[in-house]
Amino acid sequence: MQRFLVLLLSFPHLLFSVPQAYFHPPEGWQIADPKTYAPSVRIAFLLPRKGGFTPSLNLAEEEGVMDLDDYAEAVRKIHLSDPKNRWRKLGSLQTRSGKALLTEIETQSNTRPIRLLQLLFLHEQSAYILTAAAPREEMGSLGKTFLNAFKSFTITENLLESIPEKERREALYQTLLEFKEKSKESRFQEEVWNPFQKRFLSEFNDMGAYWQLLLLKYFQEELKKKV
Repeated sequence: MQRFLVLLLSFPHLLFSVPQAYFHPPEGWQIADPKTYAPSVRIAFLLPRKGGFTPSLNLAEEEGVMDLDDYAEAVRKIHLSDPKNRWRKLGSLQTRSGKALLTEIETQSNTRPIRLLQLLFLHEQSAYILTAAAPREEMGSLGKTFLNAFKSFTITENLLESIPEKERREALYQTLLEFKEKSKESRFQEEVWNPFQKRFLSEFNDMGAYWQLLLLKYFQEELKKKV
């Protein structure tokens, strides 16, 4: 939990913007070091393990995309520029925010076959790319885990509205209003904010680690504004 809270400071690109895209990573997977991300990657999760190729999930965003089929074709050409790679379209997949395109890539890592599943989703001229990677022989056991993460993909204008229960949603919003009143107090960080973060991570675990990270960052930005 402590590592999760420290990571809040490592995501300058999470400064709140609309819309927000997120997904539910598998339970127990860890956030990868943001210093290792490519410029387009928003978040990455790794399956904790020692040695070998580490299964991963990451979400990237590319702006200025007008057509999903054209974008998918461009992605296909990039992958097939390496003759050892294979690429194929698997069809559409229903996510929480609508239908997306699912593709599969076969590649090599240190002579070991690697399989990637890639979800492509277009929203307001931005392409969202959710990529799952694992050794080919492990994809059978991890496939359902990856598909569940893909199906949870969500784009929202309001992270609070993503909470399905009205009571929890309103209670969290009320907490934000109260924090705005207290945020200038000298011991707000130690006595209010830090205990809240730990309680929030426990009580809203069902919303997924990435949503939690985005929501906490949103709270931080709101508290910086003048009351």
